[in-house]
Amino acid sequence: MPVYMVSYDIPEDSPSYAEVVEHLEKALGAKRVLESQWLIVHEGNSEAILRGFRSKIREGDRLIVQKVVGRDFAWKNPIFPEDELVILLACDGDD
Repeated sequence: MPVYMVSYDIPEDSPSYAEVVEHLEKALGAKRVLESQWLIVHEGNSEAILRGFRSKIREGDRLIVQKVVGRDFAWKNPIFPEDELVILLACDGDD
C-alpha cells in the first residue's frame, strides 16, 4: 500500500491541534516522524485522507497530504525509531 506524509501548521494551543493529532493516531494509525509530520500507510488517495480532516481543522490551519513515491530518503533525529522508519518508507508505494 502507498505511504502518505501529512504535514500541518497548527498552533499547539489551537482547539484543532488535539483533534488533528488524535485523528492521525487513532483513526489513521499514523506514525509521527517530526513534530508536525506524520507517515501513513493508506489504501486511499491524498484527497480521501484530507477529507477525514475537514471537520477537525479550523480557518487558518494549514495541512498537506502527499504521497511518498521515492526510495531516496534521509533524515536526522526523527521522532519515530529509525529502524522502523526504514521499514515504513520502504513500503510498496504503488497503488
